[in-house]
Amino acid sequence: MKIPSCNDQDIAQLRSPSPNSRTAQYARELLEMLERVDYQVEYLQEERERTRIRHEEEVEKYRDRIDALEEEVRYQKVLLEVTSEDVDRLEVETVKQKANIKAILEHAHGDAVERQICIEELKDRIIEVIDHTNV
Repeated sequence: MKIPSCNDQDIAQLRSPSPNSRTAQYARELLEMLERVDYQVEYLQEERERTRIRHEEEVEKYRDRIDALEEEVRYQKVLLEVTSEDVDRLEVETVKQKANIKAILEHAHGDAVERQICIEELKDRIIEVIDHTNV
């Protein structure tokens, strides 16, 4: 290994930095800072891309969920319409059946009243017959 030779001028530069050596040192420091900034920029861009992908995935999940909910709402609306139509139909049928039952009850009541009158008349006649036979 060869030992570099040193002269007085080199030694003087080591003791008191010249403007050129300071500029070179500042340039090295600036290059190091620039490398760190480049690294940070790359890292932040990668992080931004990961975040964008993650957010797109979340948005897609929300869109899928919204689509499913909209489909469920459409199904529930159809079900509600069918149920409403059934209720309307049953209400009409109920009104008709009530009218039929009322007519039947009125007819049955009329028959019962007539039977009761007939029974009363028969009782009266039987009593008359018994009274005439006992006489």
